[in-house]
Amino acid sequence: MSLTLTPAKTDVLDRGWPVLSPTADSEFGSGEVLRVEYPGNLYTVILASGTEDGGKRATLALSMACTALSMDLSTHLFLVGDGSYWAYQGHADGIQVAGFPSLDELLESFVDLGGDLAVCSTCNQALCHASGSLDKALTRRPGVQIQGMATVMEHLLKGRAVSF
Repeated sequence: MSLTLTPAKTDVLDRGWPVLSPTADSEFGSGEVLRVEYPGNLYTVILASGTEDGGKRATLALSMACTALSMDLSTHLFLVGDGSYWAYQGHADGIQVAGFPSLDELLESFVDLGGDLAVCSTCNQALCHASGSLDKALTRRPGVQIQGMATVMEHLLKGRAVSF
């Protein structure tokens, strides 16, 4: 497989971005598929809602993030503020909104599908997580990275975002 550098225009800034685009079959190695990021192909979901609505916004955010992954969009889910609550093991247990998989299943699916799941570095076990359940151990879920606002801004500049 070879890659070529081609200019692309954004519909927002109207300036050319260099984009690597495959010129041959994009499968290589042991069945892995190369995911090429085009301007606007990076999708960021910002979840700032905790337990105040029984997990409805969190369920919608995770459903949207899993849908974006299924559409082959490189997807980043950033947990901030009260939303950082969901970064910890046990906090999504028993949360299910009618018509959707459980929140725990959605979180697991997001990571299993290759989504980038992160919690705010300031909120991580420091400030925003304590919306109700101090009795549960604060152990981060598998697959949750700690990232700062600069990383989120970098993602936002490269694509699109939605917040819950």
